[in-house]
Formats: sequence, structure tokens, C-alpha cells
Amino acid sequence: MVYNNDVINGEILNLEEVGLKIHLTCPTAIKEWLKTNGVKLHHFGSRKNMIYVIDLEIALLTPKAVDLFLNQNETWEQDLLPYCSYNPIYIDLLRTKVNNFFQF
Repeated sequence: MVYNNDVINGEILNLEEVGLKIHLTCPTAIKEWLKTNGVKLHHFGSRKNMIYVIDLEIALLTPKAVDLFLNQNETWEQDLLPYCSYNPIYIDLLRTKVNNFFQF
């Protein structure tokens, strides 16, 4: 399955689809990347190792959010909006990640 850019709430991906997104092919490497970035694997019946798209997107956007926070502290949330497709839920989740990163 080719990754679809139209994110639907609750959409899930398998390891192969996640690998396409993060440019890894080895399932072990993909699982290690997910673990390092705090993305949890889920099992739905016979479907193993599934990942919610929103969790993956937040993990991918966190370094950009931290960079913008450090370099443009006053406007980092507004500057991040285009990367989040202007989705306020993503901004809220990334704000929490940045706060946890800096232990506010």
C-alpha cells in the first residue's frame, strides 16, 4: 500500500508503510526508530505492529517544533502551522511534546 497524504483520524499504518515514511526497510530498524521516538505499536486482532498516523506525524514533527521553539520562541507555534497542515490538534500535541522536552 502506498502512503496516502490525506490523514484520516484514527488511520493506522503497518510497519511497511511506516518504513516508507521514515525511509527504513528493515522491520527491526523501524521498530527501534519507533521506540526511540516514543511511538507505540498496537495490535488489533490478527493485525500486529500497527501505528496510528497521528502518533507517527507528531514524532516526525517534534524535531522541527523544538528547533522553531529554540530559534523563534515568540512565534514558533504560528511558524509550525504550515508543517501541520494548519491542524490545531497537532499544535496542541507538539506544544505538550516541547514542554516535556524542556520540562516546563
